[in-house]
Amino acid sequence: MRLIASQIAHRYGPQWVLKGITISVKQGEIVALLGVNGAGKTTLFNIMAGVFHSTEGQVWMGRQMMNGISLDERACMGLIYLPQASSLFQNLTVADHVDAQILSLFDLQNVSQHLCVHLSSGERKRVELAKAVSQQAKFLLLDEPFAAVDPKSLTLLQQTIKRLKEWKIGVMITDHHAKETLQIVDRGYVIFEGELLAKGNASQLWQNAMVKQTYLGYEQN
Repeated sequence: MRLIASQIAHRYGPQWVLKGITISVKQGEIVALLGVNGAGKTTLFNIMAGVFHSTEGQVWMGRQMMNGISLDERACMGLIYLPQASSLFQNLTVADHVDAQILSLFDLQNVSQHLCVHLSSGERKRVELAKAVSQQAKFLLLDEPFAAVDPKSLTLLQQTIKRLKEWKIGVMITDHHAKETLQIVDRGYVIFEGELLAKGNASQLWQNAMVKQTYLGYEQN
């Protein structure tokens, strides 16, 4: 099965922030969506997740057209959106969110009785991923999963995301950490000013002259 955002265009008032973009991810694949601030990444993610609907274009999950289906309904269908802000209930324990068997698969038994408010950023993200597996996710949209994560936890989080392929979950990641994101994806897209600038595997994107000029060069300044 494949999740497809087809010919997505969106505007706020007179300004078009997305201009006919088509991207996709299949189950068991990890895909990056990259771009500078203001490129349209978050808007595109919100449209795919069902936070709001696009001015033009369609979102498909397999043969199911998703336009008009709410965020909560999409989650029940297996399309789960994890925003940068935590989706966990802070006054509940990790074990309240995820059963012990899934926690053991993600090596999270040691924090099972911790309140979520006391978790590190990396632990919180790993618990959210374990919860998505327990909810039988088919596709995950991860918005800035590496934000505010320390280097040691980042490596564990990268490994956890890669393990999602074992459950045939399709993962799309948008993050400002280009290097860390491209280390774990099968392929990626780069958007610029609301348009698709480039697509390909990590090596192809690193070597793309337009990507270097408009995105990677910007990141290194």
